[in-house]
Amino acid sequence: MTTSKAKSFVLSICDTDFIFALTCLSYVLERTLPLSKILQSSTIDLKNASEIVQCTIIVLQSNRTNCISEFAKLYSEVQQLASGLDIDLKIPRINKKQTHRENYNSQSIDEYYCISMFIPLLDSIIEDLKRRFTLPSMEAYDLSLFIPTTFLQQKMYCTSEYQDRVSNVSKRFSSIEPNILHGKTILGELEIWCQKWKIIAEEGIEKCPDNAIEAFSSCNAKVFPNIKSFLQILSTMPVGVASAERSFSTLRRMKTWLRSGMGETRLTGLCLLHVHREVNVNELIQSVIERFANKKQRRLDFVL
Repeated sequence: MTTSKAKSFVLSICDTDFIFALTCLSYVLERTLPLSKILQSSTIDLKNASEIVQCTIIVLQSNRTNCISEFAKLYSEVQQLASGLDIDLKIPRINKKQTHRENYNSQSIDEYYCISMFIPLLDSIIEDLKRRFTLPSMEAYDLSLFIPTTFLQQKMYCTSEYQDRVSNVSKRFSSIEPNILHGKTILGELEIWCQKWKIIAEEGIEKCPDNAIEAFSSCNAKVFPNIKSFLQILSTMPVGVASAERSFSTLRRMKTWLRSGMGETRLTGLCLLHVHREVNVNELIQSVIERFANKKQRRLDFVL
């Protein structure tokens, strides 16, 4: 990096607009963090997700109503940050006619940035949440009811509420595959599906699937054709599975400039180790050493 670029970056960071934008975004993201966590979880329940969405919208609307008092707190934080960095806060020049930005008639710094930045940001986030999380779109989360861990943890099994929610899901998504999804037989499959995983969980025979992909792999298409189709829909929906996004984030962290010459095999191995951090590698050391030793004739004896 050259000296001129470094100076330009410093000037951009020390700009008044940047400091206010950073503070306002931090304020909003602090309130949307719980919603982001629940939407990126491997098992999503419609009830919990819709409650968090509504609570987030209500909180942001309350902040929008009390925007003056809320922004006063942010302005004090900006002043402390600016004083620590020795930055003079100032508003952009106001002209009679402005073509590149809004020309707010305000003389104070806090009033200007409250009108030009804080209020539009809150309005945009609130409208975006309302538009994205409508009732039809939220019903897609009920597809996670077929994941064994979901109905086992919530102890739904085959209650009337659980069956009603499954019936609504089957009616909504039956148009996708009308020859496969049958609403009359789905409840029968559901009872057997719930009972199967209830027995497995009680006896501890195997681990119950906690995401759509594992549940899809564990589902027998001949025995549970309808549930298999629903799990296939859930596995291919971006709103239901965040594994693809996590893989791209992992690749961005692993494939750095210092590892530009790394081969595909090593890169894949590092990414898998990073994604599946819950796997106890120490238990697999013996099998890895044996596989390495038996791959070809070696002089050393690989014995732990």
